[in-house]
Amino acid sequence: ARTADSLIDACGKRGPFDPAEKLRGVGAWRGPKGELILHAGDEVFDGEEWREPGFIGEFVYPGAPALPKPFMTSDDEEEAERQLQRFQAEIEAFLTLLDSWNWAAEFDQDPETGGPREIDGSGHRLSSLMILGWIACALVGGALEWRPMIWLTGEAATGKSTLQKLIAIVMGASLVTSSDATAAGIYQSVGYSSRAAGIDEAEADPNSMKMKGMVELVRQSSSGGNILRGSNDPKKWRGFTARSSFLLSSIVIPPLFGQDLTRITILPLSPLPKGAKKPKIDAGRWAAFGTMLRARILDNWERWEETLARYAEELSRLGHDNRGGEQLGGLLAMADMVRFDAPADSDTVSILCAPFDKRD
Repeated sequence: ARTADSLIDACGKRGPFDPAEKLRGVGAWRGPKGELILHAGDEVFDGEEWREPGFIGEFVYPGAPALPKPFMTSDDEEEAERQLQRFQAEIEAFLTLLDSWNWAAEFDQDPETGGPREIDGSGHRLSSLMILGWIACALVGGALEWRPMIWLTGEAATGKSTLQKLIAIVMGASLVTSSDATAAGIYQSVGYSSRAAGIDEAEADPNSMKMKGMVELVRQSSSGGNILRGSNDPKKWRGFTARSSFLLSSIVIPPLFGQDLTRITILPLSPLPKGAKKPKIDAGRWAAFGTMLRARILDNWERWEETLARYAEELSRLGHDNRGGEQLGGLLAMADMVRFDAPADSDTVSILCAPFDKRD
């Protein structure tokens, strides 16, 4: 009885609690000063140090099964430099692996030769960089004002499912995956977290309520819309803010409204050339790469806003509105942030944005 009285008294001192506003599950969040907060289930990085789940500021970060944490960089400067070099080598290897898919987007083709476009002197495909950018965005989706979405499309045997599998390995439990999901199933799985969602073989029937619900959830999640769900029992009412990044794939993309097309970057795939080998995926290697990627985002977070602004400004000069700057600029800016240490220079930004020139 005394324990019950103590709990009631403590709740009274805290005041009314609305989980839709104050509960933050696993994933990434933004702190009051713009700092990146990472909730890894069993521990929470509050912007300065790792601590136990619970009250942090105005929010509750409840305990949950552990998610992969950022790679711990050595305190020794020489070892830290070697670790950075290893990561840079791994990110190049990851992009090279992504390049092995036969990307068929118009912006990925050289208009003069008709062959693959090589960008920024690295030899990597632009679609590969955008996939890298999406993974990084998805890992910190809850901390972003705008979450870019991607839809992979292509005939059977173009490698869509294999690519989804690779991304799932890199992201680990930070990604909810399904090949037969409904919108209700996704938001119930994600709940109050900001975990991303990978939907393979998304249904293509434009008249399907299942597909309409999924697209609606993608639309709400991009800008952090409020999802309200009720039932005949008022006590089972539930509300939360959708903050998941989505990666969908299907053979056919259903007709989409303009408001949805501005939220989704479509990346077409063509069949691999005859004789081409299927990409080999080393699960252990790319799972470890995911922890390095998290560390990279955490280390460079302070320049996120500046990097995004530079890409958005260049895209605006090329004819895009603010939405284009957030969608395409977000993917390119996040890839830039994890690849380089210094702020994006004007030449790199110009080269990467040029294929999206709307004036052409």
